[in-house]
Amino acid sequence: ITTDGVNVSDYSNPAIMVKTASGTYATPTHLRMTSVGKDRVSFAWEAVSGAPMYRIQLSTSSTMSGATYYRFTPAAGTITGLKAGTTYYAKVRVIATDGTNLSPYTTTPIPAKTLAATSTSTTVFATPTNLHKTAVTNSSISFAWEAVNGAPKYRIQLSTSSSMSGATYYRFIPASGTITGLKADTTYYAKVRVITTDGVNLSPYSATPVSAKTATAAATVNETLSVPSNRLLVLSGHGYGHGIGMGQYGAQGAAKQGLTYSKILEHYYPGTDLSTKTGNIRVLLSKDTSDSVMVASRSGITFRNLTTNKTIALPTTIGGKSVIRWSINPTAGKPTQSTLQYRTGSTWVAYNDTNWTGDAQFEGPSDMTLILPDDSGLKFRGALRSALPKAGATNRDTVDVVSIEDYVRGVVGAEMPSTWMPEALKAQSVAARTYGVRSLTPTRYYDICDTTACQVYGGASRETAATDGAIAGTKSKILTYQGAPAFTQFSSSSGGFSAAGSQPYLKAVSDSYDDFSGNANHLWKATVSASKVEKAYSSIGTLKQLKITKRTGDGDWNGRVSSLTLIGSKKTVTITGNEARTSFGLKSNWFRFGG
Repeated sequence: ITTDGVNVSDYSNPAIMVKTASGTYATPTHLRMTSVGKDRVSFAWEAVSGAPMYRIQLSTSSTMSGATYYRFTPAAGTITGLKAGTTYYAKVRVIATDGTNLSPYTTTPIPAKTLAATSTSTTVFATPTNLHKTAVTNSSISFAWEAVNGAPKYRIQLSTSSSMSGATYYRFIPASGTITGLKADTTYYAKVRVITTDGVNLSPYSATPVSAKTATAAATVNETLSVPSNRLLVLSGHGYGHGIGMGQYGAQGAAKQGLTYSKILEHYYPGTDLSTKTGNIRVLLSKDTSDSVMVASRSGITFRNLTTNKTIALPTTIGGKSVIRWSINPTAGKPTQSTLQYRTGSTWVAYNDTNWTGDAQFEGPSDMTLILPDDSGLKFRGALRSALPKAGATNRDTVDVVSIEDYVRGVVGAEMPSTWMPEALKAQSVAARTYGVRSLTPTRYYDICDTTACQVYGGASRETAATDGAIAGTKSKILTYQGAPAFTQFSSSSGGFSAAGSQPYLKAVSDSYDDFSGNANHLWKATVSASKVEKAYSSIGTLKQLKITKRTGDGDWNGRVSSLTLIGSKKTVTITGNEARTSFGLKSNWFRFGG
């Protein structure tokens, strides 16, 4: 604020939790040992928002008898003066700076063994189990394994020989990881062990190496179709959409087979972790194309001037007449300013000469009905804001400022049928929440749009009991990669093999879950007229022939189309499979000639 109290910024977001000594914080999570010496052990854990201090409880007994206690301000600390070659057990809780307990201790103590006095390395953790392949491409393999309680880091040993000769080594913090830069169509063997963050071995390697073969390289092909006399091109294909990340039909198929939402997400976004995030998000509402923000009158609506933070409780009757609608409009003759208006009949009236410069919004007790230019209404939660795209603008955009949880309620019901399996709806909830959180952009007047260019958002009008239940069952859950929100792209149907994306966890993954009787997009047919192709690429003249020359190498028919050549009477043009999908009007870039 200014020195005289005028607001000159938004409040910090999200709020941090600050409790008095009698209050309660969440229990810290992911307590782990990060390094070890002969007389010391270092620990770390996930920070609890607003926590003033932490206490480590340390004992040589798993029952925590005879424990000693250590205080730390950051979510990490080193305890020294310990006995060499001794196993200690640790728990952590939140405390006040005066030592008052503010959270329970973590439930299960984690073990941490100091190094022997005569050794530089020793076995202090159990060997990781269930090492397995989660995804492959032609140049990468993703692995996962069961996490070892308290393990600070893991090392993957990788070789092209089952004897592990000539191995290379890779370190990962979570119990999963992706190794890139590998040779196509090659079998690799892997083992895993626990190490400290600085590379000291803390467990033996897993006994039997696990094999995994990379996919074949992008396939060079020569598939030709000459334009027939009827000039109709018959094609068949797999999937619907870009195919990157989670396939929604695949999520449904996986749920029908009994997979939980976390396992579904692990399949489509290998290497990511479940975390939590709360706060608000600002959604640009594209259907309101006018410069006004108009809402249906109802009890409990408040007007807020965001420049002064002044609020006005809006009445439902004025002069003995019922108010029908309220509206924030650019001021006539001075459109850089805005005015608050209402109507009880057919005429709009300025309310108490309320004029201002800057953003303002309507805030409701639950949901409000936004009136669109065609006079229809849609319900939204949160605040409906009249936002200036930039300072001094004469136009306005409508932005819904809503909690992340209520935002997801308006997405899942719009993106996935509410009749689908609960675990599929939960997987969609986490993916949608993560996509929204990753879009948060404080430097812009909105965070995310409401169309397929982002993800579809329909506000409270799209909420259902089933989707609300799935969202509540995954409350605040998001996917992260190396601590940051993941790019959780998703599409309707992968067709049986997802497409590689722009992130390490967006791998081309075999997706058998996509193939079930309820998915008409798994295998489809289409007929495209030659004239449609000629219209999209007019420089070719009359289309004579089409040649698919390169595919991704993953899945049926050697995978998705990477390169397609159009041979015409005037010119030959080469386009990508994605370009063909758009210009031909196909469901995906995974297609072949013939029915």
